[in-house]
Amino acid sequence: MSPQTFNTFWHALVMPLCARLPHGLSDALCLKAFERNTEYKTNVYAALAQSLPKGLLPFEKQLAQHAGLHCGAASWQVIAQRYFEMMARECCDIYCLHHQGPRYLRDVVSFENLHDFEAVYKKPSGKLLLLFHFDRLTLISSALGQAGFPHGIITQPIDETNPDLSDHDRRFLAMKVRLPQTMAGGGWFVAGCD
Repeated sequence: MSPQTFNTFWHALVMPLCARLPHGLSDALCLKAFERNTEYKTNVYAALAQSLPKGLLPFEKQLAQHAGLHCGAASWQVIAQRYFEMMARECCDIYCLHHQGPRYLRDVVSFENLHDFEAVYKKPSGKLLLLFHFDRLTLISSALGQAGFPHGIITQPIDETNPDLSDHDRRFLAMKVRLPQTMAGGGWFVAGCD
């Protein structure tokens, strides 16, 4: 399947369908569909296979080891598979939030020791909560806002000049920015990347 055909199939059919299914089923279907994009998978595998043997940066090694990954020759396949899983969940989360709203957050996000977070949140000094790409940041940020902890978000701008982004990708990315901005209840700050 060509990347353009897959992209249309993904954003116009698979994701709107997944967004209406129960959570576990939507994740599973989303991952299976995402894995069907063999050209994309091949490109990711090739990029990882080429870059990982050159060596990871020290913090990347620590993150990989923390995640239970060994930095050996086969690591790139495991990392790529986890990347596909993350991408599938992220897409599923955005579409489910779009179609189901805060109800989706109540179904899939639970906080432990929220009272500890609340104690820090109420202090008058500034706070910085770091969320990274593999953290399902959209869900965490949206759920915190919906739980009564409004906060601002700093992100990078969507590169509108990227020739690899289809119209579907651009609409998805705009939705990905708009939803947590609304649900987090705080300001949205775009940091330039010049």
